[in-house]
Amino acid sequence: MLCPFCSISWEYNVVGELGLDDYENTRPARRSHFEMVLPRKVRQDMLRREWDVTQRDIAEAVRRNVKIKNQRKATVNNLNKATKLEEAMESASRKLKRLVFLQKPVSKQVEVLETKVKKAEKERAKLRLQIQMSQEYEEAAPTEDESPEAVDTSTSSS
Repeated sequence: MLCPFCSISWEYNVVGELGLDDYENTRPARRSHFEMVLPRKVRQDMLRREWDVTQRDIAEAVRRNVKIKNQRKATVNNLNKATKLEEAMESASRKLKRLVFLQKPVSKQVEVLETKVKKAEKERAKLRLQIQMSQEYEEAAPTEDESPEAVDTSTSSS
C-alpha cells in the first residue's frame, strides 16, 4: 500500500560550522537506497504526531497519489499510439499542402538545390582559374622598360 510522501523541511538546527573538506574527510559512508527508505508506519506516525494529520487525510493523499501514478502509466502506454497517429496526420498534412500548392516533395527540392550548388561551385572554380591565369599572364608579360625598343644599345659592340 502506498503512503503520502514526506520531504525534507527547510527548518533545521544550527549545530556548528564545518568546512567542506573537513566534512568530506569525516563524514560516514553513504547510505544505500534501502537505508534511505522511510517505512510506511514510521512515516504515518510522523505525520500524525508532528503535523496532526488524520488517518482520513492520509487515505485521501494515498488515493490522489495512486490516481496520479495511474495517469502517468496511461500516458506512457498511450504515447506510442498517439505518436504514430500524430506522425500520420503530419505526413498527410504535408502531402495535402504539396498537392494544393503544386510543390515538389522536399527530397526533390533538395536535389534541385544541390544541383544548383554544384553548378555554382563549377562556375566559381572557372572564375578563379581565369583570374589566376590573367594574373600569371600579367606577371609574365614584358613591361614598358623591358620592351624591345627600350633595350640599351650601349653595351653592343660597334
